[in-house]
Amino acid sequence: MKKNVIDAVTEVGDQLRRNNCIPFVGSGVSAEYEDKEAGKKYSGIPTAKQLLKELRNRHGASWIISEISFPQALSIFRAERGDGPYFEFLTDYIKRPKIIPLPAHHLIAQLPFKGIITTNWDILLEDVLDEEKYHRIVKDEDVTLLSADKIPLIKLHGSITDRNSIIATVEDMIDFFPKHPLLTNLIRVLCASRSLLFLGYSLEDIDLMQLFQGLKREIGVLIYRSYAVQKGPSEFTIRYWDKQGIDIIDGDATEFLRLLHTEYLLGKSIPSPENRNWIIKDPFLSTIFVKIRGLPTESQVIDGILDNILSVLNSEDSLENIKKRVLKALDAVIEHRPNYEALKKLHGDIEKWFSSGKTKAEMKRKVDNFIKIRNTGVIKIGNHGSKIILEIIEKEGKILLYSQSTRVCSVFEQWQKDIKGSRYPELQIYIAECRPKSPKPFQDSFEYAGSIIDVCKPINIKVVPDSSIAHYIMEGEIKAVFLGAHMIIEKVDGNIIIINTTGSLMITEIATHHGIPIYIFAEESKIVTSVKKIEVQYEPEENLISEDDGRLKGLKKRLNLGEDEDILVNPGYDKIDTSNITAPIFLITEKRKLKFENGKLSEIEDYYTKRQK
Repeated sequence: MKKNVIDAVTEVGDQLRRNNCIPFVGSGVSAEYEDKEAGKKYSGIPTAKQLLKELRNRHGASWIISEISFPQALSIFRAERGDGPYFEFLTDYIKRPKIIPLPAHHLIAQLPFKGIITTNWDILLEDVLDEEKYHRIVKDEDVTLLSADKIPLIKLHGSITDRNSIIATVEDMIDFFPKHPLLTNLIRVLCASRSLLFLGYSLEDIDLMQLFQGLKREIGVLIYRSYAVQKGPSEFTIRYWDKQGIDIIDGDATEFLRLLHTEYLLGKSIPSPENRNWIIKDPFLSTIFVKIRGLPTESQVIDGILDNILSVLNSEDSLENIKKRVLKALDAVIEHRPNYEALKKLHGDIEKWFSSGKTKAEMKRKVDNFIKIRNTGVIKIGNHGSKIILEIIEKEGKILLYSQSTRVCSVFEQWQKDIKGSRYPELQIYIAECRPKSPKPFQDSFEYAGSIIDVCKPINIKVVPDSSIAHYIMEGEIKAVFLGAHMIIEKVDGNIIIINTTGSLMITEIATHHGIPIYIFAEESKIVTSVKKIEVQYEPEENLISEDDGRLKGLKKRLNLGEDEDILVNPGYDKIDTSNITAPIFLITEKRKLKFENGKLSEIEDYYTKRQK
């Protein structure tokens, strides 16, 4: 069946979120690519057709005709010329130093696939994958070294770095699976209950048909329907692959990966065409923007930007061009996230770094140093938060978390280190739904729960709807509330205003009524003494509803409203003024702990300085 790109992105994105998708990467991903949106052309590995032409014109293989396949041509060439010229030919056209990874390679590396299969000999994908996370497999012996914490990268046809592993001729491909039992078993495990996503293949290629039939023989009938991206597929291609259980996506593989990247990170429908320009015009900006729109916290946004700056400093671009691109990205991010005060401060720091830095190496040192200082601050916040958790446990602690916070996660991570594996079954964590943050029910809370489990297990977690928070507080189930903050404004009277996700004010008011303490964990960089205007930042309709079955349009019609007029409204942020709160609110940063109660700053403790003394 032929699928349109938008529907396919949604389906594949859903499979990806459930760890049910494995990419099958072909030579088209490494081929020359022109990014029209970014106005840039990338060199690539020659295609099979181009290599056949090279064999005919430059190597005197006049017997090559249009009907011959690439493996057939290589079989004859190797038989006639010998191993030396054969491997020299492959190496000459594939292992070229000027060929760098293409946008598609970067996008594949950024998506959380739990395994990758490729028939490519080149190492462009390896160049961008995190070698600490992936384990390359080219032969059976490599399978035995695969550990549980590594993601397999299966080079089904070998690698150009190990000529003895290369599968290229007809003879190489005959009985490949029976001769590689361990590799075959691993592929069987990876593919048995997952969708395959074919990228960079000509689906009318007889070699691919034979390969796929071989896979099906070895792993059995694929449970999930799979997908293949190809531009302008023929009717034969659509009909043939439909019978094989593969839906054809009519489109460009790189563009599809970009949209999939957006879909996965956002967890919502991809932006409409008029809103996508700011995402896809520049590969670097695309990476940052998509992350920013998808990441739930400002801390994660800043970490992502710093990582991207280090990455782009490794590119061949000049330092001046990198400066322009980075600052342009930051300007656009701040425009879409106006309350990100820490990010605005970082913008100023980065401008200074570029102004004083003369080389890329010097810039890297400045960024690395900033990251080290930042990480030290995270540890300090975590240390104090860990002690708070232990105090809460002594009071039969049950803690409510609301709206994802990286700093709250770091608190639990440090607590886990401090208790060194001890179990506290009495500690119960409630995580509220935080519904306005996304159109999908419980999405934020499930992601938050996953983040806590990643750093802190075993732990008791219950996810609850926002509407039940009051119930659990009134029943005495919750003894403390942990929140992060988007921004904190220091007032002249010593109190503060906390800017955080909508719903935080409601929780604070309920907790106050029942005398439950509230703990805010945030970096000093989020604190400002004055701000011109606090942006309310109302969420657009598409961020509040996952699917529109026509009722929204029908309601607008009955109200005589245009389609561009919103009736679904929700502010993105709440303002919590501590001068109006009676219950204790604690602000914990890397430098101090402040306590606000009954409208007064009742305690100031510079506990880190005291500890050092």
